[in-house]
Amino acid sequence: MADSVFEFNERLLAGDVKGMAQMLHEGWVRKKSLSSSAPNTLVDEIYNAGLDAGAWGGKILGAGGGGCVLFIAPPERHEEIRIGMRKFFREHDLTDGKEVPVRFTQAGTDILLNNHHQNGF
Repeated sequence: MADSVFEFNERLLAGDVKGMAQMLHEGWVRKKSLSSSAPNTLVDEIYNAGLDAGAWGGKILGAGGGGCVLFIAPPERHEEIRIGMRKFFREHDLTDGKEVPVRFTQAGTDILLNNHHQNGF
């Protein structure tokens, strides 16, 4: 899987967003096949809810007691994905879900979320 970073970089530089999403999805499928404990059922359901709402692919980020799910999707599906995630979180009594905006920056690292400005589901 580590070797895929070069292909991912090429797709990023070429602006092939859908190809990047497909690579993330393929990595998710491979990761799940490596261990019966990865992922747990809830994480898998969250990921599938994003795909069902229109995401091309995604990646699970973080570990332990928390983390994030990154989805790549066409802009016209973003609102449907937001609605789908809010619905999923409500149905599963998950109260701490937040949308974290993502953008590219030339400055290195920027703080995109802090505890003072939360955009919850």
